[in-house]
This record gives sequence, C-alpha cells and structure tokens, in this order.
Amino acid sequence: MHVSATQDIIKRGRGRPRNPDKQASLIVAAHRLLLANGAAGVTVDQLAAEAKVAKTTLYLYFKDKDAIIEAAVREESRRLLADDWLAQHAGMSFEETLADIGRQLITNQVTAEGLGFRRLVAELADRHPHLRDRMFDAAARRIHRILSAVLTRAYDEGHIDAPDISDATDALIGLWGGFFIFEAEAGLREVSADEVERHAHRGVRLFMRLFGKSQPA
Repeated sequence: MHVSATQDIIKRGRGRPRNPDKQASLIVAAHRLLLANGAAGVTVDQLAAEAKVAKTTLYLYFKDKDAIIEAAVREESRRLLADDWLAQHAGMSFEETLADIGRQLITNQVTAEGLGFRRLVAELADRHPHLRDRMFDAAARRIHRILSAVLTRAYDEGHIDAPDISDATDALIGLWGGFFIFEAEAGLREVSADEVERHAHRGVRLFMRLFGKSQPA
C-alpha cells in the first residue's frame, strides 16, 4: 500500500482513530504561522491554538514541532507539484508537460507567496541545522525527483537523448531561470502571467535544442 511522504512523518501508534481533518488543520496552521511569524516565532501552543485543537491532540498526530514543520513544507511542495503529477498529466504531450512544470516552478519563484515560502525554508535550514537535509528533501530535492522522472520517461520513449538524467534535469531547471527572477526576488518588478508563460516555453525550446532527439530525414 502506498503511503504519502507526509504520512511517513506522522506519529504512529495504537489508540483512537486519527481524524484526517485535524491533521490537515494542523498542517495549514503551521503553514500560516510560519509565513506570518517566521521559523523562530512558532510554538507548539500557538500551533494547537491556531488549529483549534488541544495540545495533546497535536501530539497524537505529530511527534514534535519539527515534524509538523516538515509536513507543512512537504504539503507546500505537493501544492506546487502533486505526488501523482505524472498520472494527472498522462494525456499531455511531452513538451507541453515540461512547459507546465516550468510554469509552476517559475510562478513559485516570482510570486510573493512563493518567495515568502522559499525564504522560510532557508530560514528553517539556517536556524535548525538538524532539519536542513529534511527541508531540502521536502522541497527542492522532491521537485528534482519528479522532473527527473518525467525526463526518464521521455528518454525511454525516445523523445530526448539524455543518458545522464540528473544532468539533463539540472540543465532544464537552469534554462527556466533568468535575470527576471533576481529582479522579482529583490522586489524590483512584478512578473506577469504572460512573461511566466513565455519563459516556460523558451526554456523547453532551448532544452529540446540541447537534448531533443533528431528525427530521421
């Protein structure tokens, strides 16, 4: 049976059945408080109060505050690209699949909410070194794995010539970047939806020039 990444970090044990709504409320509360107060300004008492549950209920679902924070980061990452993203986009062409991923990643890099969450993850890693690898795995490394899976399938189906999938994944992520992201991060400009679309497709076009399989004449 498949178990989600968030479920993997939920405290397990005997007792009364778990209520998924309360679990979700705790994750939403953690997300909201972390963005509002930063990593240093969130306590277990605040999390329980924000989720409107008793502190004992919180510990029924999560072993400690770190586990809730990790679950919130994973949930935000899944909001960007769902665990079953490939299955949801099974009927989409390969290049449009890549453009859609690029659209999501670029949007996450240039919107206020996306920028805020990325800064939060960096703050969490800085303040809690023991969480650094877990935060990276819950966010950036997870996105890299999903994109690598897309490119692996494309390689197997003959769309691209990229035996080193990790290298191809790194290249594609880089091609979706640009100076406009630095400007957005600095608060110097807003990036429109049309610009996001253009950059997403530009990155795919450049990627296919580098890795696309030549068609026989």
